[in-house]
Amino acid sequence: MAVPLRNNRDFTLLWSAQLVSALGSQVSLVAFPLLVLALTGSPAKAGIVGFANTVPVLLFYLPAGVVVDRHDRRKLMAGLSAVGAVALGSIPIALALGDLAFAQIVVVAFVQGTVTAIFSLTEQGALPLVVDPSQVPEALARNEARRTGASVVGPPLGGVLFGIARLLPFLADAVSYLVSAVSLMFLRTPLQEPRALAPLRPRADIAAGVRALWELTFVRASALSVAAANFIWGGVDIVLIVRAREHGASAGAIGVLFALMGVGGLLGALAAPAIARRVAIPVIVIGPFWVEAAIVAAFALTHDPYVLGALAALAVFPSPVWAAVVVGARLTLTPDHLRGRVNSVARLITASMIPLGALAGGVLAAAAGTTTTLLLFATWQTLVAAASLSARSLRHAHA
Repeated sequence: MAVPLRNNRDFTLLWSAQLVSALGSQVSLVAFPLLVLALTGSPAKAGIVGFANTVPVLLFYLPAGVVVDRHDRRKLMAGLSAVGAVALGSIPIALALGDLAFAQIVVVAFVQGTVTAIFSLTEQGALPLVVDPSQVPEALARNEARRTGASVVGPPLGGVLFGIARLLPFLADAVSYLVSAVSLMFLRTPLQEPRALAPLRPRADIAAGVRALWELTFVRASALSVAAANFIWGGVDIVLIVRAREHGASAGAIGVLFALMGVGGLLGALAAPAIARRVAIPVIVIGPFWVEAAIVAAFALTHDPYVLGALAALAVFPSPVWAAVVVGARLTLTPDHLRGRVNSVARLITASMIPLGALAGGVLAAAAGTTTTLLLFATWQTLVAAASLSARSLRHAHA
């Protein structure tokens, strides 16, 4: 019998350490655009920082998949956490010295995005070794609850800390990375199966991951659909911050906006197991796109940060059950020696449009205003929903 997750020492340790790290990341998430707007007053520059934070997924996911499949996952995650601590720690030092340049903010955002991308890929690949394979969907749902729980507490905390001193959110994130690095060294479970490594052939190794994913038709189609949808979600955060700020919302109110979004995700994570058992997979995969299109259009009707947050909560509610179904299938069906590469390909597909969305959100908000930007985003999402509905592999998906 599999050990219940609550009694699984290594899962609990890993989950707890990453809760601290996720909380730190959510604190700095809201602080980055607030810092750029405070220093420059430019939504476009905030979009550039968002682009720098998200573009590493395009640059590094495929080679990272090869690295993850060939190296000790625990040491890799600990090293990445240490790099994140150094990068985030440089911002409060520069602020304290009065010598923070916009270029440094861009570089730190890029480094943080790189660390987050490779770390999450590594952690997810290790999950089926930390828990019994039958528990992977439940573990993924708990990880989603961890992420969304941090997103409830982190943004308002980040807003409050930023209001006290601009350096505090980044100092808190740096400390959270250190906690992650130290905690990982206490794991007992090997995070990869014993393997005889063939000579390194990067192109062939990546191609093997692409072929393995492409054979999973449902996972492939769902990844492509989410990639298209993520274009707008890469930019919505920045647009909502600018929209609330231009009508006088405080940093604390903006933090509450993102906290409400986190509440929606947390409730979705708690409800995910029951939804997955009772709702047809095509509805789980396609339905959220239509809901999101309507909600993004509704964003254009209000400037109130609390109403914006409540609407965003509705939009993110279905995400955890999607992850439990689609990502759970991907992890359990993929052999351990290919898991890093298959995950890297899937994540590259789903995240490919996020950097462009972040850049587009900032540029469009500056050039055309937030209302026009949101209506354009809603139109895009409607097209995505229609395309997903027309995909046979999604309409007729089965468990």
